[in-house]
This record gives sequence, structure tokens and C-alpha cells, in this order.
Amino acid sequence: MGMKHVDIYITHNVRGFKTEHGTYGYTLTFQKQDGELKTIEDYASVGETTQNGIILTAMEKALGRMTTACEIVIYEDSAYIANMFSMGQLRTWYVNGFRNAKGKKVVDADKWREIEKLCRQHVVTVEFYTHHAFTDHMKYEIRKRIGSVNKNAGDSGEEKTG
Repeated sequence: MGMKHVDIYITHNVRGFKTEHGTYGYTLTFQKQDGELKTIEDYASVGETTQNGIILTAMEKALGRMTTACEIVIYEDSAYIANMFSMGQLRTWYVNGFRNAKGKKVVDADKWREIEKLCRQHVVTVEFYTHHAFTDHMKYEIRKRIGSVNKNAGDSGEEKTG
């Protein structure tokens, strides 16, 4: 029997280059041994981040849930991240200590390093999509969670993510 196939869909609320607060969600889908389609989703908020940074965080968390070698397709909305995978740049950065061609540390090097480590046992493809099968549902869930955080902020000084 071949590797289990897993699709990972990532959505977030970061627009523009940088934000003080962002929320992301990811949905994993795969077929169980009995043929049933299984869906797992998770959401979290982070502090100051960029669009690529929050996608990398979501990828790291989703990939971290894998317990066996899988064939994985990740759907996300950053052409830059998709291109880094399709061009084999992740491997090049790994070989070069996560430094670019000019010898400077790659932006989000720690996240890229962890993702590279998590990808080693899998066959991973990353696809650029501005809208995927779970986008609308996940954006609704993110808006719901932001409303919950905003309503509860100040109660105990801690943000609540629902």
C-alpha cells in the first residue's frame, strides 16, 4: 500500500506586508482506512507577523500533526512560498544554512528550518490558490474567533481564541 494522501488548506486574515495581530486556520483532509473522509481543523492567533510568516506558522503546525510518512498537498495563498517549494529552494537554503545567495539569513529562517525538518519524511507539494475548497468556511471561523478575542480582551489580560 502507498503513502496516505493528505490535503492541507490554509487561510488567514493578514493583508498587506505586516500586521500587529493575525489569525490563521488550517484544515487537513484525508481518507481513513475504512474509506471515510476525515477532516481536522485548527485555528490560532499570533502577534506581529507578515502574510508569509503566518502561512509558514500554519504550515509548521499542520505538518507537525503528521505521524506517518504521507503524500501532502498544501493549498495556500502565497505565490512566493509555493515557488520556494516548486523550485527546490527549501533544499538549497538547507544546504546553505538558511542563507540566501548574498549570504544573508533568509527571512523567517527559523520557520523555514522547522518546515524543512518536518517535510523530510513526506512528499510535499505546495499549491498557490487564492480561494480553495475551505476558504469561505475558514474565513467565517476566523472572523468569529476575532470577535471572541475582541469581546474578551481585557477580562484577564489574556487573549481568548474560542
